[in-house]
Amino acid sequence: MRLVSWNILHGGGKRAPQIIDQLERWNPDIVGLTEFCGTQPSQEIASALTELGLVHQESTVSPDSPKRNSLLLASRWPLEAHEPQDIPDPRSWLHVSVESANPLSLVLFCVPNRDKNGTSYQFHDAVVDLLRPLAGTRTLAFGDTNTGVPGIDEEARFFNEREGKWFKTLADTGWTDLWRDRNPDAREFTWYNHASGAGFRLDQLFSTGMTDQIVRDVRYDWGTPPVGKLRGPSDHAAIVIDLL
Repeated sequence: MRLVSWNILHGGGKRAPQIIDQLERWNPDIVGLTEFCGTQPSQEIASALTELGLVHQESTVSPDSPKRNSLLLASRWPLEAHEPQDIPDPRSWLHVSVESANPLSLVLFCVPNRDKNGTSYQFHDAVVDLLRPLAGTRTLAFGDTNTGVPGIDEEARFFNEREGKWFKTLADTGWTDLWRDRNPDAREFTWYNHASGAGFRLDQLFSTGMTDQIVRDVRYDWGTPPVGKLRGPSDHAAIVIDLL
């Protein structure tokens, strides 16, 4: 089974054909998209995933605000969505059960950018509270967290102690930042600041003890071709996850 998690940048826009082509090359069984919207380019991507056999889809797009960044999960197998409790922005959290031969629970989420109101920290706290009871289950959580560990997940100083502590808190509740766990000293980045050129690892896969043993490989992939000044069809690298 192959999972792909990808921030497609503001719904895909004019890059939708390249995004679709890349998704087809990855040949995934499940796709999680952040910054998915109710716009025509995003809907074209969803339709293309249907044509690739990922006919079961759950989205957090609101008909009242189709241009707002939201989420999409598309799967070859039926999905059962679970309503979130006490999440600051329901558009940024999607929890499903995959009804396959080897049942699996998935959480796709997107942490908002840091702001003066502390919105990202409120979201961090909610993620911990929502993931804690799932720690003993067969679950994977992934997406764009806009967060990293100071000193190693950044080329320029940005992440702070509180954000770094969030990873430790998740680990203490039974969740492993799996790419970092398997690449403890590596410096690989999934987004680059357009002004400074500095790289940051903003996209992560978290696994429970019941799931890390079935993850055969987790890697970052920018896809092709570069579009404009972007390194691929989007400004984020995707997480490509292969399960046994």
